[in-house]
Amino acid sequence: MSKEMLALNYGLMIEMMKQKGKSNAEIIQLVKNGKSEELQSFGEGIPHWQFLIDYYQANPTKLENAINSGYQMTFLTKGALKGLLEIKFGLKENSDFSDKGYYLDGLELREVTLVELQSILASNWKIVIEKEHKDRIDFRIELTYPPATE
Repeated sequence: MSKEMLALNYGLMIEMMKQKGKSNAEIIQLVKNGKSEELQSFGEGIPHWQFLIDYYQANPTKLENAINSGYQMTFLTKGALKGLLEIKFGLKENSDFSDKGYYLDGLELREVTLVELQSILASNWKIVIEKEHKDRIDFRIELTYPPATE
């Protein structure tokens, strides 16, 4: 089964709930309930939790598949990529990686976690392996098509 394509705001809101320990079934039930005030404890929605509820009501199978089987983000700005790295993987700018303009450098993850990141990363970004260690991989994330420089 192919992964569902999701806009970044829906993916980030799902990851915010997972970060707080909610299972896939619990996330689906919370969204299905349709009460945005129940979701406020997970943080500020992006832009608001009602958008996720409305999306679920219009696309219940697609969102359930994304929650249960995985998803890929359709597009990520650099700021959204940094947010994803922090929300899902606990990686913070200036302590776990640095912003070098068209790429983020100095990242490291275990192989299984890097595979997970690769699976959800929007196609406008790519992972470049820098060094493989026994227990982790050093890498950077760069724009797939950086602007031409003169």
